[in-house]
Amino acid sequence: MRLLAMAPVTVPRVHPAMLAASLTLGCTGQAGTYEGDTHAVVVDPGGASEADAVERWPAPSATEAWQSLVAQAQADYAAAACSYGKYLADYAAGNDFLNLSILAWADGPTIRLDPQGLPQVLQDGVLYYNPVTLSQYALTMHGRWTRGDVAARTSFFVAADMLLTMEDADGAFRYPFPFAYYLSGETFPPGWVSSMAQGHALSVFSRAYLESADPTYATAGERALAFLRLPVAQGGTLDTLASLDPSLARRPILEEYVATPSSYTLNGYMFTLLGLYDWSQMAPGVAPSASTANAMFRANIDTLVPLLPYYDLGGFTAYDLGYLTWGAAPHIGVSYHAWHIALLHALHAVTGRVELRDWESRWSSYVAQ
Repeated sequence: MRLLAMAPVTVPRVHPAMLAASLTLGCTGQAGTYEGDTHAVVVDPGGASEADAVERWPAPSATEAWQSLVAQAQADYAAAACSYGKYLADYAAGNDFLNLSILAWADGPTIRLDPQGLPQVLQDGVLYYNPVTLSQYALTMHGRWTRGDVAARTSFFVAADMLLTMEDADGAFRYPFPFAYYLSGETFPPGWVSSMAQGHALSVFSRAYLESADPTYATAGERALAFLRLPVAQGGTLDTLASLDPSLARRPILEEYVATPSSYTLNGYMFTLLGLYDWSQMAPGVAPSASTANAMFRANIDTLVPLLPYYDLGGFTAYDLGYLTWGAAPHIGVSYHAWHIALLHALHAVTGRVELRDWESRWSSYVAQ
């Protein structure tokens, strides 16, 4: 399902069906309008044996075979006038989320606005509320409100309240439509879950509580976080890096798309981390799990940092790591490169991790701002 407008790129590229849980925005700023060898790292064993403490990370290696894909992606990025600069923000909980206030929302090929102005997505001829799309709309309206658009406050709370109705009793935001996953070829039946939906909900509910002091939003966020802690084996989205190498099974990661083997989609992972950060900044008396969110956030930042080199194709970034875990060719989503940069910028702002800043600098050097 094509929710994100992408500039054309030679195959292999991000398949349209991948986009159901992902961004509804792209290079135009209009929502929904376009389409090896190993090395060992010794970690703190935490009571494990010395052998268990050795992590064997595959050596990242961009190959010459990828360079035609990289060159085409760079050309398509420029042709589509993609820009990461407009989404760069020194992130803080409760602020204009990555400057989403600049987005325009209107009827388009894959999005229809309902009578309240809320976006629905068109899937196989049927309109559905998509938790990620709805959250991004809510964050747009919140951002506009923080920048002085008083009328946007009402739209923000209308969207936040609709999101409340989409949360199941266990805290999951389940997708109401089937979804064909490009790597496995399987079709997820209605009810599939995504860490990105959970993380975006935390970003919305934290802002809704901060602006209203309504405990309904705090309770909903607590449930959403509880589900985010649920392992894949129990129906959740909490995974490990074992698909990259079995020795990395102690490294947590949160999956935008749950599949076996894992694919480790980068943008969804980083958006989820921002949701965790937002919830970690809630007052403990309001959100008792804020400390849990903080621990999850820190542990996953420690996963993200050594994982970043694998997304570097030597001039552009990969959408996921299916080329490693599935043996597929690298998948490139042209507009996602800009989001990878903007998300690294935001995460560096709240962590101070110099590695995030360094990868942001490297990836931004591949394209024009």
